Amino acid sequence: MTEDPSTGLSPGPLADAAITTDGTDEGSHGQVSILHVDDDPDMLSLSKTMLERRDIDVTTRTSAEAGLEYLQEADVSCIVSDYEMPRTDGLEFLEAVRKEYPDLPFILFTGKGGEEIASKAISAGVTDYLQKEPDEGQYTVLANRIVNLVDQYRAKQAVEQTQKRFSKLIEHSTDVISIISPDARFEYLSPSAEHILGYEPAEMVGEYIFDYAHPEDRDEAMEKFFETVKDPDKQPTVEFRFKRLN
Repeated sequence: MTEDPSTGLSPGPLADAAITTDGTDEGSHGQVSILHVDDDPDMLSLSKTMLERRDIDVTTRTSAEAGLEYLQEADVSCIVSDYEMPRTDGLEFLEAVRKEYPDLPFILFTGKGGEEIASKAISAGVTDYLQKEPDEGQYTVLANRIVNLVDQYRAKQAVEQTQKRFSKLIEHSTDVISIISPDARFEYLSPSAEHILGYEPAEMVGEYIFDYAHPEDRDEAMEKFFETVKDPDKQPTVEFRFKRLN
């Protein structure tokens, strides 16, 4: 085995530390558009009036079938649906939606049903469950639920998109990028490790990093590394010569 020039490595989950949302806030500042499905036109009309006062754009449909057709034509931030409807009820509608949109916020907003319906809805992947009330104050509650769920959904999407971009950056980097556990074992190495160090990245996972350090560098590198584990605010650079496979 030959020895490679010094390699700087630091402990901790690199991916977590690097994820940002590019400084954008698509939650509370973004337009919220919902699809409200209910077989009662009067309920839909009132809901549309009350929610649009809260700057929520509302599209209404009187059946699950019409709701599914609309979802093929337009994007929405959230779905609100009644439970008891002819032909296709709210749970069947939810199940159909989840096949195409597994994470889209879906609120079951119904005047009928109890714990059994709520339990089935949770099992089917409902995001929230809200009982209809006779007073208009319920629309304040509904609007708050919608906005909060949409904010969470958009934040999750932003993180996932950033993770994908970050992963592509790592996978195509010409430098060796690694994630080291607090006990100094490899959790991940980028594909470039094979070209630069001679090792298959997957074979290195679980290996103790300092087993590959030059004997003259090992003690000092270990000391700095574990100091960083104890006090992450220090973040010193840990440098040592790394043994290549060939």
